[in-house]
Amino acid sequence: MLSRISQVVQTPRLGVADCNSDAELIDLWLHDKTPNTVDAYRRDAEEFRWFVEDKPLYRVVLNDLMLYCDALTQQGRAPATVNRKLSAVKSLLSYGVMIGYLPLNAGAAFKLPKLDDSLAERILCESQVLRLIDAANPGRDRTLLRFLYESGCRVSELIALTWRNLQPRDDAGQVRILGKGNKTRVVLLTPQLWSALMALRGKAPLNEPVFRSLHSGQKLNRSDINDLVTRVAKKAGIQVNVSPHWLRHAHASHSLERGAPIHLVQATLGHSNLQTTGRYLHARPTDSSARYLPR
Repeated sequence: MLSRISQVVQTPRLGVADCNSDAELIDLWLHDKTPNTVDAYRRDAEEFRWFVEDKPLYRVVLNDLMLYCDALTQQGRAPATVNRKLSAVKSLLSYGVMIGYLPLNAGAAFKLPKLDDSLAERILCESQVLRLIDAANPGRDRTLLRFLYESGCRVSELIALTWRNLQPRDDAGQVRILGKGNKTRVVLLTPQLWSALMALRGKAPLNEPVFRSLHSGQKLNRSDINDLVTRVAKKAGIQVNVSPHWLRHAHASHSLERGAPIHLVQATLGHSNLQTTGRYLHARPTDSSARYLPR
């Protein structure tokens, strides 16, 4: 467990904003975010508040964030996880200052740890992805993995899909995906994937989840999909710890390698800026000046 900071809890300061407590501040901070983002950010905020023993946010200082960063690292959290949790706390504190609830932003001077860009290590080659999909059981499992790869969607976006989000188009179909920041994007689906989806649907009504548990009939959760990918990757003989997000990485990398315009890949994946999409060009370059050196 994370070590805590001992503090005497004082009565929270009442700011000029329409907000009377730290809990209300967190609710305001989260109110316009997607359900999955709300769940993740709320956990991050509450973990930080637990770490500082519910010290009122107006009394949080830079040293609190430094100690929290050290504790997360010592606990063995992945660098990306540490970065995300600290980013959430910084965002919360900035929002509190912006609406007038907090007098000072303790997170403004805190620099997030730099991440080693290991994206290239998390990109499967085309043959590995095809092996992964083929190793899944026909029906829901294989269709789910193919959907993750061909649509490039995030796990949270896939979980939220209902049949209402899918519409036929020409000889195939399209899917409307609600992504980060409540931004909607529409992704075209191949005839093969569309056919598999329609076979999976049967007579399911529009409001039912596209991908349901084979046991309960309820929508899948993140751990269900993680377990599926882990199990199938092992069956396919892939010797690395594959996660569902790797199929999104593969979509970006493979489509760029095959000549897809970078702005199209950006739109399909729902990246907020082109720089994020461009990381895949650097992760798996198609040429290198090293090839031109004398041998």
